[in-house]
Amino acid sequence: MINPDTKRAYDYLLGLPRFAVEGSAAYKPGLERMRALLTTADDPHRRYPCVHVAGTNGKGSVASMTASILTAEGKQTGLHTSPHLHSLEERMRINGAPASPDWVEGAIGRFRGPLEDVGASFFEATVLLSFLYFAEFGVDIGVVEVGLGGRYDATNVIRPEVSVITDISLEHTEILGSTLTEIAAEKAGIIKAGIPAITIAKGAAFDTIAEAARAVGSDIENVRRSCSVKSVDVRLTETRIELETPERRYDDLKIGLPGQHQIWNAVVAVRIVELLSRDPETDVSEDAIRSGLANVSRNAGFIGRLSTLSCQPLIVADVAHNTQGIDAVLKHLAAYSSGRLHVAIGLMKDKDAEGIARSLVASGASVSVVPIDADRAIDPAGFASLLKRSGLRVDIQGSVSHVLDRFRQTADAHDVLLLTGSHHIAASALEAVRTSD
Repeated sequence: MINPDTKRAYDYLLGLPRFAVEGSAAYKPGLERMRALLTTADDPHRRYPCVHVAGTNGKGSVASMTASILTAEGKQTGLHTSPHLHSLEERMRINGAPASPDWVEGAIGRFRGPLEDVGASFFEATVLLSFLYFAEFGVDIGVVEVGLGGRYDATNVIRPEVSVITDISLEHTEILGSTLTEIAAEKAGIIKAGIPAITIAKGAAFDTIAEAARAVGSDIENVRRSCSVKSVDVRLTETRIELETPERRYDDLKIGLPGQHQIWNAVVAVRIVELLSRDPETDVSEDAIRSGLANVSRNAGFIGRLSTLSCQPLIVADVAHNTQGIDAVLKHLAAYSSGRLHVAIGLMKDKDAEGIARSLVASGASVSVVPIDADRAIDPAGFASLLKRSGLRVDIQGSVSHVLDRFRQTADAHDVLLLTGSHHIAASALEAVRTSD
């Protein structure tokens, strides 16, 4: 049971403006508040080298894969990610283990005054806590995932060893812009002069990022061009590839995160640590690369990405929340579904509901709309109506637990249930299965 002091501290932190609750109204662009907060903490982010990862899809996977490899090398590795699935301590991890509630409580107590002085958001507060946690526990290196965009994200106060931009698609268009090039330009704001940058962005998005890199004097590498992937073997819970990079050839490289869409994320993680290895202080062995990619969940505490909750019938939870992400998950599951596909989904209002509906229609799935307890959540009845107009078989269920119970009662051994659309849905699914075991 959480003690009263810890609860008060968490209530304060969770009461700060939160994008997950208030949407764009909680978004505070600009880095002045973050810099002021870090100054009061003696600039903890300057005490260790960092890797900075932005992008639309895959940035959490790339950050976690990279951290897993560095942990496998024996380095004390800090990992900052967002949002969290179950508890806010998940946002700040060292070697996969989250910060303790007692430490979080103490840190909030020490810095509540500065947080109030600058009018910090919830996200800015958690970035401060992550940087402070890494410094106080003496990490060898930090891996930092951008929260939203890049240029004005609170994490963009670090001077990293490598800047990374994953795939780009439309997201948060009311903040970042309505085109891929506008969004890419915001992501490219993390690129720094003299710091190597790598990306897997394609087409016009890559051109925009490359131009931004040239403008600030950074060497940009398009990993899709510099590396080659062969002999792909995609399985339900893992993928094996043959990879050739500018540095090395890797035969039978196992990726512990399943799905075709994770292949290039893994290649980016390999290139990150290869670039880090140019410095003897951050050298990484091939053995660590292999072990780290194979054991991302264990080494980095990374879950909710095609997480298999049951095999017969197959039940999978995934945090995919935009069209590109949901397309990738549906494509992966299609290879393992000889029976009926059922999708339980809940979305936030700012997501492309019509695009996601088209993806669901193409999959041939039946759908249960699940409400999310958040002001930002889409209206379940309205979303269900949209899906029905698209020709889908749709119902509305009261909770993820209800969906799981009904599916287990009616499914055949070869049927598949996907729970997706947001971190809320995936977290509820993981928790429901954990508590029922």
